[in-house]
Amino acid sequence: MDDKLLNRNEKYVIGVSGGPDSMFLLDNIYHNPELDINNFIVCLINYQKRADSDHDEQIVLEYCKKRNIKVYVKKVTAADYQQYQTISHNFQNIARDIRYDFFLQISKKHHCQGVLIAHNLTDHIETYILQKQRNGIVEHYGLNEISYYHSQLLGSKVKIIRVMLKITREEIIEYLFHNQINYAIDSTNILGIYNRNIIRNEIQQINLQDMLLEINRKNNENEQLKLMAKII
Repeated sequence: MDDKLLNRNEKYVIGVSGGPDSMFLLDNIYHNPELDINNFIVCLINYQKRADSDHDEQIVLEYCKKRNIKVYVKKVTAADYQQYQTISHNFQNIARDIRYDFFLQISKKHHCQGVLIAHNLTDHIETYILQKQRNGIVEHYGLNEISYYHSQLLGSKVKIIRVMLKITREEIIEYLFHNQINYAIDSTNILGIYNRNIIRNEIQQINLQDMLLEINRKNNENEQLKLMAKII
């Protein structure tokens, strides 16, 4: 985990869902001797769309209560969904905006430096594959370690920090099993109802290292083009 992206004297929000990736992130932050857990605030969104969503929430609450970690929970209501439907009718986009707006609000309330998100190497490659399928021009291929979320409703932005982009999902599961960390599984992740889920089920056949080299090459080409544009 690349904790060099973090300032030891600043506060941060950690986005935690109860799933394996975010529980891995939370536990690594907690056990990192270079970091003060009191500088981290856990935020969880309960979309109340699955029968087991309260179970996911309970896993996070129990972990944080046992370790005296500050945690905020937002239970999404019908009114919330209705409000965000004025921006988009795509559920994934709505869920993302609700989630990041909540992170932004808590981050501002506690004067945090940014929000830690548990995206890993597999997410990084999934994003790149989606970008290739769309065949558009992008600022950065795959996921960036540092990016910014701009809220349409709140008219503000927050820094997004990804410290796990070199860690595979297999390493995450092995760590959680070895350290006996409880986590939840989102049953919708195995359903082929979204493009990313379809890719997620197929990515097991892909050579991750070859794909990573391709992503790095594409980003290097992007940087060269930007430099040439500045010279011209």
